Amino acid sequence: MQKPASTYRLKIALRGIEPPIWRSVVVLGDTGLSEFHAILQTALGWKDAHPHNFTIGKNTYGVPVPGARHLLDEKRFTLQALLTEKEKAFSYTYDPGDDWRYEILVEAIGTQGPKDQVPSCLGGARACPPEDCGGVSGYQALVAALADPNHPDHGSMKKKAGDFKAEAFDLKRVNELLKPFAVAPKLAVAAPAIQGRNELCACGSKKKFKHCHGAAKK
Repeated sequence: MQKPASTYRLKIALRGIEPPIWRSVVVLGDTGLSEFHAILQTALGWKDAHPHNFTIGKNTYGVPVPGARHLLDEKRFTLQALLTEKEKAFSYTYDPGDDWRYEILVEAIGTQGPKDQVPSCLGGARACPPEDCGGVSGYQALVAALADPNHPDHGSMKKKAGDFKAEAFDLKRVNELLKPFAVAPKLAVAAPAIQGRNELCACGSKKKFKHCHGAAKK
């Protein structure tokens, strides 16, 4: 008897900022890293205007670029292929210039219910920083200036930030934006991995995928 597809509940938190900027999302285990990147951008509120990468274990995944031999092609891997009992926490970096780093923790693994929207956002707090605001230090300076009408940079920062509100978070709106990614409840099926299980693993270990990063998928 086939089982419902597995789901992962993930807590995503931005490093270096207090009060924390975070989201809790549920995604299918067979979500590819490339699609997961798009889901993250939507849930967090970014505009996908800069490069990104994932670090899971000792490997880095992203969109391959010439000369970046260390970067594995994210299109060849799913979450459930990489997140094992030993790998329940990983990181996501967006915009190497501003260096936004997110810690992602697997909070629970479950199954998709017949009426569940997956992916979905279960909760969160605060808006993501504006694009190109200068990283953590630039964000902190921006928030401080916006909060103080007497700050010498209040006017210029307000103009730069537009309608940005640091404390804003609309759960209903986030889930509306995630609807295009949603799939109907489905049963787990024995489908081949994005990377063939008998192929050499793309991590460069010279082992077959089923004995390396695919070892958890049996």
